[in-house]
Amino acid sequence: LRWALVCFAALAEEASEGTCSAEDETCVPPEADAPASTTTTTTTMTQFKRASGSSNPFHSGARDVIFPFDVERPPAGSLVDQEIEMLEAVLRQKKAKIALLEQLEGMVSLTEEMSAAQRLLLADQAPDIAAVVGSGGAIPESSPRDFLHHVATIPPRVEDPATLVELVAVGSRSAETQIDLPRAVALTVSPSGNCTVSTATGSMLLETDLGHSADILRLATASTADETLVLSLDAKGLMRTHKLQLTPAKSDKGDRDARRATKDDILSRYLHVKPQATLTLDREFKLPSKGQQRRITDIGIARLGGPTYVLAADDEGGITAFYRNGTRKGRAIATTDEGGVLALLPTPSAVIFHSSQRFGFVSGKALDVKPVLCEEAQNISSIAVDASFPHRLMVASTTGVIQALNVKNKSECVAEQTFPPIGSGPVRLEAFRGYTLAFQRGVEHPKMFAFNTTSSKGGALLPVSVVFESQAAGKADVSAIRRSSTEGGDTLGLLHLDGTLEVQKVLWKTFTQPVDDSFDFYRWPILGLAIVLVIGYQYWKFNSGSSSDSKASADEDLDNVDWKKLAEETRARAAARKQQKSQAASD
Repeated sequence: LRWALVCFAALAEEASEGTCSAEDETCVPPEADAPASTTTTTTTMTQFKRASGSSNPFHSGARDVIFPFDVERPPAGSLVDQEIEMLEAVLRQKKAKIALLEQLEGMVSLTEEMSAAQRLLLADQAPDIAAVVGSGGAIPESSPRDFLHHVATIPPRVEDPATLVELVAVGSRSAETQIDLPRAVALTVSPSGNCTVSTATGSMLLETDLGHSADILRLATASTADETLVLSLDAKGLMRTHKLQLTPAKSDKGDRDARRATKDDILSRYLHVKPQATLTLDREFKLPSKGQQRRITDIGIARLGGPTYVLAADDEGGITAFYRNGTRKGRAIATTDEGGVLALLPTPSAVIFHSSQRFGFVSGKALDVKPVLCEEAQNISSIAVDASFPHRLMVASTTGVIQALNVKNKSECVAEQTFPPIGSGPVRLEAFRGYTLAFQRGVEHPKMFAFNTTSSKGGALLPVSVVFESQAAGKADVSAIRRSSTEGGDTLGLLHLDGTLEVQKVLWKTFTQPVDDSFDFYRWPILGLAIVLVIGYQYWKFNSGSSSDSKASADEDLDNVDWKKLAEETRARAAARKQQKSQAASD
């Protein structure tokens, strides 16, 4: 508004300077056919200064400008005439604005009173304003600080930095002593096999070696109510499972003796107890060597029909399952695409797999493979399950396009949302309740994007919007724990290239769809049924009067019966029948 005021003030000043009075001898009328030059530019800048009182066009001291439609005057003519007059005034203003913008365009390269930033903004090529405004929420609307809150920074080992990270949700209370233990731990593994276990707040619990003879390529975890398993894969195709346990640390003999010798108030030994972690080797797994050795592309731990299996996907499109004791269960062919199965994503009901061109589900004890027919899924680089809707998958392609696909029937997909492209290259997805984080991989300046995937009321989806965008340079791996707000919220672990682990608490502002009153749908049917029941009861009561009268008369007849005479007649008939039977037998 201030810019418009300055423009109109300059126009008014220019109109007043265009005419010369008889008393003003110094006034020089402008040339009608004079071309735009430096003199014209200088005059225009002077007009800007006179109009605003400063060389800055956005100065707050711009004098008041009376617009044609703000002038208070008695109505003249009919409503149609007044409307025509208003439109003509608006048209004159638009023409004056066009003329002023043309003068501004001509003076950009000539004047020296503009700064370099102003000249760059006015002269350089700019994107289409309509495309920017209607880009479907591609411009970030918030800052990462509004959602990501720093918890701890775990320093690396300088000589052997970690390249893999997994955040594991563990039991929160010891069954024996009822002591609160950490709810989550962070595992970082280096290529040489060095593994560190620390709490989410940065306290180191354990540092050990996983026992591999080659570089570690993959890491997977699975946590149940009974145990927590850690699965690792090395370059030779050897897989090893370890059991992770958290227990309260036992005090040594010196601490116990000091507690007995103290005369101060004795505190409970369970107060401020420190937890300790143990990582015990469980089993080793390896694919059978038949012919050419298959290369394992991804590993996972999942429950398929009850038992827990160790899964290994290979580059020939197969998925091999092992029992917990190391016995091979079987192998199922999931895809024939080049490169085989690229990744496994265990879920409570099935295991999601994807290749470069398709994805599907593996479930049941017989390793039933169900590929999903989906034309929208092309050049897949990552898949994540929406925490709000288990049948909704977030699929990212190598071209930077991210889509939300509905796979409720597990045989076909329906595209529900398409996110703004974030650039070419592989993408790593982490889905939360109502939000999805996308991490760029394999580019020079990778970024992290957060998309809002919350649905609005009535089942209609809100327009996709970028919540925030930040630089993700130096991120080697990402892991996340998804919890409800009552369990402490979501936790995100970002592993840098130098081995530094950054733990952040994620506080999403999730839209909760209001619950509609389900009784509204049944209100009128129930009311109609009640009316029918009342009318039916009245009808039955009215018609049951005659039957009650007949029943009363029947009761009166029974009162007049001679029961003694009736009994004698019954005995006489029985004796007659008996006599007839005996006579018939004698004959």
